[in-house]
Amino acid sequence: MKILRSWISDFVDISDLSNERLEELLTTRVAEVEGVRSDLTSLSNVIVAKIEQVSAHPNSENLFLLKLNLGSELIEVVCGDKTCKIGEVVPYAQVGARIFKSKAQDEPELVKIEQRQVAGVLSKGLLVSEAELGLGPDNESVLRLTPEYLEGAKLENIGVAQIALGKAINDYFKLDDVVIEIDNKSLTHRPDLWGHFGFARELSALLGRELKYNPDSYSDIEFTDPKSRMQVKIDAGSACRRFSVQCFEGVNNGKSPLWLRQRLFRVGSNSKNLVVDLSNYVMRDIGQPNHTYDLSLLSENTFIVRKAKQGEVFTALDDKSYELSSDDIAIADSKRVLALGGIIGGKETAISELSTAIALESANFDPIVIRKSAKRHALRTDASNRFEKSQSALSVPLATKRFTELLSALNKDLKIIDQGSEAFIERPQKIQIPVNLPYIRERLGKELPDSNIEKILCSLGLKKSAENWEVPYYRATRDLAIADDLVEEVGRIIGYENVPEQVPVIQSNAVNLPSPLRQDLTTFLKGKGFSEVYNYSFVDPELSKQLGYPCSEGLKLKNPIDTSLSCVRSSLVPSMIEALNSNLKNFDKAALFEFGRAYKAVEKKSTKDSGAVEKQYLCLALSSGSAEKLELTNYQPAVRRGVDFYSAITIVRAILGQAPLEVAALEIPLPWMHPYRQAELKSSGLVLGYVAELMPDLLDTQRAVIIEIDYENLTKVLEQSKSETHFKHFSRYPSSFFEISVVMPERDNYNLLENIIKKSVTPSLLKKIEVLSVYQGKPLEQDQKSVSVKLFLGSDQGTLSAEQVTNIQSTVMSAVNSSIYTLRS
Repeated sequence: MKILRSWISDFVDISDLSNERLEELLTTRVAEVEGVRSDLTSLSNVIVAKIEQVSAHPNSENLFLLKLNLGSELIEVVCGDKTCKIGEVVPYAQVGARIFKSKAQDEPELVKIEQRQVAGVLSKGLLVSEAELGLGPDNESVLRLTPEYLEGAKLENIGVAQIALGKAINDYFKLDDVVIEIDNKSLTHRPDLWGHFGFARELSALLGRELKYNPDSYSDIEFTDPKSRMQVKIDAGSACRRFSVQCFEGVNNGKSPLWLRQRLFRVGSNSKNLVVDLSNYVMRDIGQPNHTYDLSLLSENTFIVRKAKQGEVFTALDDKSYELSSDDIAIADSKRVLALGGIIGGKETAISELSTAIALESANFDPIVIRKSAKRHALRTDASNRFEKSQSALSVPLATKRFTELLSALNKDLKIIDQGSEAFIERPQKIQIPVNLPYIRERLGKELPDSNIEKILCSLGLKKSAENWEVPYYRATRDLAIADDLVEEVGRIIGYENVPEQVPVIQSNAVNLPSPLRQDLTTFLKGKGFSEVYNYSFVDPELSKQLGYPCSEGLKLKNPIDTSLSCVRSSLVPSMIEALNSNLKNFDKAALFEFGRAYKAVEKKSTKDSGAVEKQYLCLALSSGSAEKLELTNYQPAVRRGVDFYSAITIVRAILGQAPLEVAALEIPLPWMHPYRQAELKSSGLVLGYVAELMPDLLDTQRAVIIEIDYENLTKVLEQSKSETHFKHFSRYPSSFFEISVVMPERDNYNLLENIIKKSVTPSLLKKIEVLSVYQGKPLEQDQKSVSVKLFLGSDQGTLSAEQVTNIQSTVMSAVNSSIYTLRS
């Protein structure tokens, strides 16, 4: 939000404060200042000129040659404004002048004027618009320094005759204002600071200065004229607390005066006409939104505030049509919607330059309803932004009175039709905070006399009674409510830099660190090249169902943060697949793991039962990106398939250590699992989980494998294995190995082959069996596969001889050939 130094000065004297001091005060005591801009003073070499002659350009029909009188000389410039006339007084930017590049004030940029050829004619400088001078939004035509314009600029009755030709524009216009940008996030709980008057109140308290003008005196006014031209009706449940209307006639709704347009322009608001501009000005002035209607376009004399009808269509001021719901607030008559309450007005009753009679609305609405409505229609406005912050209903008359004052000053023939009317159905409750000055001193850790504390709180608008502090209406909006709020108020006013830096004594408990087992597993997996991930506990119900984990009723969120995350996960797999896909879009390989919770729906046995149980899992994902083709050897096939599947099982074996691992085909694979590369994992009679390769259509890139392990069962297995573990000496003798490739049916699991090999070799001599690869394809039959394994042999008694190794190899090969499988030559 932008505020102007000059605008604040209307309410409180800050003339002795430098811009740096003002910024420091606001940032450290009120709200965070994002930036201060005073670059309007850099405008230079723009002087007053008079048009003496207008002639056609010799080379262009769209350009003209103007002869300008600068007082001491005549000069010729090229101009594209066809409306320029002889005798007009205009601003002339000389060569070397710096003017604004555009009318955008968010990121103003000054450009230097240079002498240049325009359609073959040399032009020394140019005439400039209002926007190019930073005076307002008009960038369509050259600025005319007419008596009306100068009067609107508040130049102390200086007319055209008093302006000297050749004189610098800076001598007449105040181009030294300061724009202060406030961080909106620091104002979320302070609806009173969404206008210049709110900041003036704060500076008045900080500086100990009286306000020049205090609109708070209007907060107790109620509009009770029974003869008012317009009546107000608020339906029950409409989420409107207060609604008032004031009517005017004799409005001369032309162009707003310069000072008004200039202020709106500098805080980022466009200019349309006097009435609309005043409405916006008052909102930014005292912080209370308001809206104006063309009285001649209202077909009835009653405003009805109600819930919108479901499907009701409303055309707004932005020329867009909105389909309303019963959760919206409609400002209406008996036939049509006139405005979307608290957000935007309607096109049918919009103010135009021809409007001479108007109705002014000032109201108060439920902040939650306004926020939801603005979000539902994707329509955030200056008004909705303020109502969302919980404006006080007692601010309503401030807008009406301020608007009336300003309009009356600018319209000599204005007639106020009546005293206005309103409906006030929900008067805000007063907030009382018990007086406890010692508590404030104790919490601040600073000795402050009672008189000092009371003076500070009174300067902030609080009123002291015998037992309580009464909070002012503009802070009684979910802002000041408890004693600690008063501690904060006193602290910020005296300055936090003046509060002793002392660490408070706080009773605290040690954090719950992960179990030693989990820390060991994390270290182990990271050492293997895995990266830990933390996924949401919420998943897309459609994706979850597609993968075989349908979202039961007990796991659906009532108020999801996103419609695509409306289901509580019953497995870590859906989240891991999304994380895997995200990683493989940027990397050739991925190895991820997550310790996380998932939830299983159960039948509710009581009203206190949540209908779900929590389980912990360890989920791993592996995609090595290894090449498919390998060099052909006697025992190893030319193509490797399923390498990640077997690598994943090897990781599980390493996690289990000495604990046994049983690998068997799942009875009913889940939809995401490869039909053949999947298995159930067991150990010591407990089901650990499963490992499976993903179906190819679930990944955008290469193959990948996922393991999900029941963490509770894994803990039991490892604890049992730990208690049974005994130290074993490393072998002092080298091991030997040999490789074989076995042809077996595609549907048979590897563990069948492993059992045949183990039975044919003396257990003490067979140290390890390692799967090298699995191959399918020619010359094998379609339903066959070749499994290549490597056997590691050794003895603790001595080195095996070549003859012993050859005998073991022959025994193994004979055992395979004697089975239903065959060796691949």
